[in-house]
Formats: sequence, C-alpha cells, structure tokens
Amino acid sequence: MKEAMSRKFLPEEVVVEILLRLPVKSLVRFRCVSKRWLSLISDPRFAKSQFKRAADHIQRLLFPTPFGLGSLEVDAPFGDSSSVRELFVPFMEPGFRLNLLGSCEGLVFASHYDLEDFYIWNPSTGEHRKLPDPGISPHPDNEYMYGFGYDSSADDYKVIVIVTFPPAASLSRICRQDSLPKE
Repeated sequence: MKEAMSRKFLPEEVVVEILLRLPVKSLVRFRCVSKRWLSLISDPRFAKSQFKRAADHIQRLLFPTPFGLGSLEVDAPFGDSSSVRELFVPFMEPGFRLNLLGSCEGLVFASHYDLEDFYIWNPSTGEHRKLPDPGISPHPDNEYMYGFGYDSSADDYKVIVIVTFPPAASLSRICRQDSLPKE
C-alpha cells in the first residue's frame, strides 16, 4: 500500500524533451500544471529550443485580409483551402486595417493602417506588446521603411523606422532604432 502511494516522477530532462515536442497552444495551457512547469515553459531558453524544433516542421505564410490576418501552410497543395486559417489579432480595432511590417523567428511586427500604433505579436501564443511611440507623425507625402530583426550580440529583437521626406529623396532620418521594451 505504501508503495502505491509513493509518487514516481520522470527525470527533468525527459519532461523537457516531452514538452519541447508539444505545440505552443498546449504549452500555454500547461503553464498552470505546476510552478515548475510555469517556470520551465516561460524560460526564454526553452522557448528558443521549442521554436527551433517547430521551425523544422510546418512553415506558414501570413497575409492581410479584410478582417485581420490569414495564415497559409507554405507546403500545402495549391488550392487547398483547408490549410488557410483566419488568425485572431488581439489588438485589432474596428475600422482599422492591419499593416504587416516584418517578421522574425515567429514574431510579427505590425501596425494599424494609420501607422500610429506599433505592435510585436506572437501569433502562436496570442501574446502581444504595444511598442513605445516612435515619435513620427504620419504624413501622406513621406515614405516609411521598417525593419525588424534579431540582434544575436545583444540577444534582443530590434525595430527600425526610416522616414524619407520629399521632395529630396536623399533626405532621410532614422526615427527609431530600439530594443523591444522589457516587461
């Protein structure tokens, strides 16, 4: 009887290997299993390992739709509508279209079509972060260029906004080059 009541645990490395093989949506739900799993699943090193493993599998293409964003499996047969999904964008506001500005390692850099509010969004988890105001006022005559990428030397993601002021196409300035704000 005493043996039946004693708990048996899997070694930590086995638990990690099992969790690394699960989809992100399951991992988000499993954070509430225990404090240890919350700590493990929330660890940035775990997230990187899980992303690398998942990146070897299905790749998806994001595209704007009238309602937000669509997602399509890159390797899906042409015309296979079952591989297309409409994504829920938590920061979408009625009357605004979404502007895709870049993506990197599963994160999406986007803005409302008015280019005033910028976001980094993880479509797999639904988590998003509104970025600080870049300090530019949108003007119809200006041209805007955006960049979003990972800086391995700083182990951080970077956003860049470049504005070109007409009529001199050579007159440009970088409005914002910044790391993502820490929570």
